[in-house]
Amino acid sequence: MQYSEQFTNIKENKTSGILSEFAEGFNRRFNIFGLELMNNI
Repeated sequence: MQYSEQFTNIKENKTSGILSEFAEGFNRRFNIFGLELMNNI
């Protein structure tokens, strides 16, 4: 029982890690895009 709980936690941690990495990358791209937009205006 405890093993499956640990496994679920590991899966959730991996998923949230991937999501936060994706969000970070998205924010970085969005910031760069926003800066370029500001410079063009």
